[in-house]
Amino acid sequence: MKKQANRRDFISDSSSSDDESLPELGSLRDRLARKRQFSALSSCASSTTEPVLQESEPGTSYTEEIRKPDSESYSCTYTAPSTDTNYTDNFSDSSGDEAEKLSLSQIIGNSVETEEVDTEPNTEKSADIVKPPGIGKSMDVGKPEQVKAKKKRTAEEIEESKRKAQEKREEREKQKAAKEAEKQMRKVERESKKQFAVGSCLKYIKVLIDTHVVNTCGLGVVLFKACEELGVTCETKELPLPFTIMWRRQVTECNMSADMKVETVHSDIEEQEMMAVIPVTDFVHMVNTFKLKQRGQLNEGITVRGYVNQMKSCLPDKSITIIVPGLEQYFRDVKSKTQRQYREAVQSANPNHKSKPGKDKPGLVTVSRVDVEEAVTDTLLQTGCSTFMLETSEDVADMVRRFSKAVAERPAKKDRFDPIFSFHEEGVGGVKVDKNGVGLLKVWKQQLLQFKNISPDISQAIIAEYPSPLLLRKAYQRCSSEKEAIKLLENIVVRRGAGVLETTRRVGKELSRRIYTFFTSEDPGLIIK
Repeated sequence: MKKQANRRDFISDSSSSDDESLPELGSLRDRLARKRQFSALSSCASSTTEPVLQESEPGTSYTEEIRKPDSESYSCTYTAPSTDTNYTDNFSDSSGDEAEKLSLSQIIGNSVETEEVDTEPNTEKSADIVKPPGIGKSMDVGKPEQVKAKKKRTAEEIEESKRKAQEKREEREKQKAAKEAEKQMRKVERESKKQFAVGSCLKYIKVLIDTHVVNTCGLGVVLFKACEELGVTCETKELPLPFTIMWRRQVTECNMSADMKVETVHSDIEEQEMMAVIPVTDFVHMVNTFKLKQRGQLNEGITVRGYVNQMKSCLPDKSITIIVPGLEQYFRDVKSKTQRQYREAVQSANPNHKSKPGKDKPGLVTVSRVDVEEAVTDTLLQTGCSTFMLETSEDVADMVRRFSKAVAERPAKKDRFDPIFSFHEEGVGGVKVDKNGVGLLKVWKQQLLQFKNISPDISQAIIAEYPSPLLLRKAYQRCSSEKEAIKLLENIVVRRGAGVLETTRRVGKELSRRIYTFFTSEDPGLIIK
């Protein structure tokens, strides 16, 4: 009942009569339209007299004059809406809120038509309304429209806004360019890592072979075949030093310019390793010169050590390795010559014997294996250069193949065997210990093995008596005197071998003293002897 009363109060106004029938469609639309028009006009015009809008028949026009306090007048012409025969009354008592909202929206939708401003007040125009300022299509009923004048910007403000927009655009472009450059940098870094990785570094290595190695020594075919099997590039050219083999690695470097552009540069760097191939004839002469100089019979001439020093003076940063192919064949030729000379000396005693012409090589210098070892040892001690005596050309090719692979993988493996701590003994690796403590006995054993003259059997015997360093330290603390503590480990039995071959010995007082000193000394600079 309350909702019904509210609807009736909303529909009725001061101008309606008690005789009017509410369900009539024309009267309902007429009252609603007049009430809305009245509210709009009263909110915009402050008139002393309230305009009276009388009920009219559908399609009838009437004019109202509204005066404002400033003596300006507005003339409004209104045409009553016609009755829509297709309209269905939705204001039933059983419809509820949803029906009420639907009927009102349908009614308001057919509101006052668009009016045009009449510049001539006396001219009658059908369905034209001369509106005061502020009345428009988007005007809310009962609330005056507030029109705010838009402030016109000055030329300086326009230029400032353009400048800020340009700066924002440039900043976005810079950020985009920076992201793209960072992406390219990461790509180049991944490519450069492949050049030093173990699996893919061989294709970036190039083997440079001097022309003298190919033409004089006859090693070109086997070397090219070995490089092809390994997957490295091989090139023959004249190198700064004859009879040498060098290696180069292709590397990629990237630089970022000021305009955020990535510049990729591909270059070749020479590796530190170098191999020098010395023909056997030249090597024998060098060894013979060294022998004569050692005996004081010769003052001039080049030795193996002198040849290495000459190469290092030209390329000081190179690590040189000497290869001598065919040295065993030389020793066989020397042996054949010696046997022939001995046979000829024996047969020369027989006057009826006719000697055959010898097959010795002209100018063959004779050196022994001892002479070669002395010359090679002197070169190693004085220059640090190693010398390899190889037999066949296949051995030389295999040596070049192994050197090429080692040179390619050297950057990736150079830190693999470096000890993490300086006090680690060389050759002693770490021991893995899991979260359950498995592996701690191995760590304790490794610690004991760092002492001089301690074998695995001795360390195992000590561990059997004292499974941890803490237990050994507590045993030292329980000793009544220092002399007793020094002899604590002296009589521990060490068993070696098994079965009938088993032998036993004791740790000994010297080793017991050193371990006691290590665990109890408070002097950090003490040297245990």
